[in-house]
Amino acid sequence: MPYVWIKETDEHLEVHRWHSLGMIISIPFLVATLIVYALIPDLRNIPGKSLMCYVFALTVSYVALILIKRSVFDNSPDWCTTIGYLYYFSVMSSFFWLNVMAFDIFWTFGGRTRRTTDHGKFLLYCCYGFGCPLVFLALALLADHTELMYTSLRPSFGDGQCLFKGMREQFVAFVYLYLPLVLLVSANLFFFVSTAVKINRIERTTAAALQGESGRHSKYTNERNRYGLYVRLFVVMGVTWTFEFITWIADSQNWMVHLTDICNCISGVFIFFLFVWKRKVWKLLQQRLSSARFVQGAIVSLMGVAVLFSYRLSGKEVQRRTQPLFSVSGTRTTNLPPVRKQSAMNLEVSSF
Repeated sequence: MPYVWIKETDEHLEVHRWHSLGMIISIPFLVATLIVYALIPDLRNIPGKSLMCYVFALTVSYVALILIKRSVFDNSPDWCTTIGYLYYFSVMSSFFWLNVMAFDIFWTFGGRTRRTTDHGKFLLYCCYGFGCPLVFLALALLADHTELMYTSLRPSFGDGQCLFKGMREQFVAFVYLYLPLVLLVSANLFFFVSTAVKINRIERTTAAALQGESGRHSKYTNERNRYGLYVRLFVVMGVTWTFEFITWIADSQNWMVHLTDICNCISGVFIFFLFVWKRKVWKLLQQRLSSARFVQGAIVSLMGVAVLFSYRLSGKEVQRRTQPLFSVSGTRTTNLPPVRKQSAMNLEVSSF
């Protein structure tokens, strides 16, 4: 396939640089979020693991898009095409995992009984969150590298640019990118609105009962707080992408386009402050780090004691070999006189 790289104007290159700068700022916050959730076991429940998968997919998409916007692989067509496919898979994964989080909170407040364990439920989420983007990627690869699809309907990754040509041709971009994202954002909106209605119903009908049972009330409060965090995350990610889709359809370049681009580029900062910059999380992190230092110190101390004990033990064995505590006569063991035994015991005690 011939590669004719599309030359960007200076204005577009400047915009790409600013976009990549925003994502470069976001990446450390995303990595910090992953590290904190990986360190604290209390956060690694199903919602926490889902958030980690979402943040991981978003981080990979940012790294891939930075490489594309900075024109790192423009002179390497094969690498450029690979990075384009990687970006497509990761950005789709991030939206599917956002959909998983919206569904999980919807299912939690639905009061439905679970038929699977937490481990089995998370495996199902992984099959959906990573499996569906893998299907989209397989379809794109099949369209690009076979004759099953019309040339006008192929995404054509690497044909003139790293990303698919749909970034310039609206119909192809709609089919491969914006249509799935609009459906996912619409589903998230349905889940969040339905959950809000259920929360309102619960608060009106069972508020007194929940206050009487502190355990249930505490669990309900935690789930309600989690719902609030997800709504804010949906506003940051879903609504901004919705506005971007609207401006993309209108093919307009105004302040709304730049605002949505800024929000999308620095979303890692919002995620960090939403899910990590909280007093409860910092307390758990301090406890984890202090316990880690305690365990490390205990291991070092035990190793020191073991080395010292082995050294003392080896010295004691030498003394035992030079001054035996018993003698053997024929087949009967004859103990030494009590005086010798007492002196030997004194020798053992003095050897420590």
